[in-house]
Amino acid sequence: MSLLIVHLPPHPRWHPARVQTPASEAEASVAEVDFVFSEDGQHVDERGRVAPALLPGLRRGTTQVVAVLSECALAWHHVTLPKAPAARLRQALIGLIEERLLDEPQALHFALAPDLRPGEAGWVVATDRPWLAGQLEALARAGVDVERIVPVTSPQSPPLAHFETRDESADGYAQSGFDAAGMGPAEDPPLSLSWSHADGVLQWPLVGASAHTLTPDMFDGARCTATPAASLGAEHWLGRPLAVLSTAERWLAAAQGPWNLRQFELAARHRGVASVKQAWQTWLSPAWRPVRWGIALLVALQVVGLNVQAWQAQRHLRDLRSQMTSLLRATHPQVQAVLDAPIQMARETETLRAAAGELGDADLERLLQAAAAAWPEGLGVDELRFESGHLTLQAAALGPPQGADLLTRLQSAGWRAEVRDGELQLWPGAAR
Repeated sequence: MSLLIVHLPPHPRWHPARVQTPASEAEASVAEVDFVFSEDGQHVDERGRVAPALLPGLRRGTTQVVAVLSECALAWHHVTLPKAPAARLRQALIGLIEERLLDEPQALHFALAPDLRPGEAGWVVATDRPWLAGQLEALARAGVDVERIVPVTSPQSPPLAHFETRDESADGYAQSGFDAAGMGPAEDPPLSLSWSHADGVLQWPLVGASAHTLTPDMFDGARCTATPAASLGAEHWLGRPLAVLSTAERWLAAAQGPWNLRQFELAARHRGVASVKQAWQTWLSPAWRPVRWGIALLVALQVVGLNVQAWQAQRHLRDLRSQMTSLLRATHPQVQAVLDAPIQMARETETLRAAAGELGDADLERLLQAAAAAWPEGLGVDELRFESGHLTLQAAALGPPQGADLLTRLQSAGWRAEVRDGELQLWPGAAR
């Protein structure tokens, strides 16, 4: 299953470098988006920035489209989810965290942590609803159907510290005019820190007064990563080496997580179709490759087995036909051409029987003998008809009980018979 990850550009109010862009314009259109494309959903194959209509993999039915949101776009709230019906859960949630919100609740979109159930404690994430809905609508108009929305990082334990340069950070600190004092060597680019821990997600520019609130000792026991451009400065600031993780790899890891912010009013429509598509994408994923190969091998073995069985059946049928032909020629040497051995055998045998003056099952005498042997005692026959091995006896006094008894006797003796409305119809049995 291929995976296309698009990064939704920040809202103008979160991006100081774009304060001149009207909010309505940002919500109504998306000129270009940063993207990461993976053929197998596990490794980065392509990344760049293009117009939405030019994104790779859109015309494939097996490409899953995931949108990723940066830290600056999300606010995290740890709550005990109220027990309320699904239709009223959002309102109950608003009543629970309304005092913590900086915006009007009607202007916010909420999403629950994966598998969070009513009565359980967990995370609720909030973001600007008009902006997010506008971004999704603009992408949809460009032919990009976003199936999932994921945060680039989420609260976790043990903590995760990720460093990137301010030029790489989507929060716009690169143009915010902060002083780079306290960053170490002058040639090191100013850094931005994303800190994901059990109590939430934070982001700081490691410049000015904010940098002095952090000390390298805070990161003991934490997993630390940095983009290639920020790795030297981050190692100098931390005083120890850390793992290099590019922005594309970070987005890919986020897309592989369980989060999906398309909930409540922004839940994906056509759930049945989406479920089928999701199941198909899961089926095509690398994790299911052994199952696909196993089923393909099983089908191949079944096909081979059926072909072998059909070949054996055909050979057995040819042997039987050869035996019937040999029996016909041995029994009736006068037959020169064998077209249908069973029919020709029956015809020749019937000819010999007639020539010898013996009675056959289809003769009137044999049919009368069979009928007489089973006929009810003392019952007269009103009418008799015989046509080509078909005998009909009509008796107005033949009642249903007598007819049923007559039919049972004839059929048990191997004759074909029918009794209806005082009439017996009799033919030679198929087995005789």
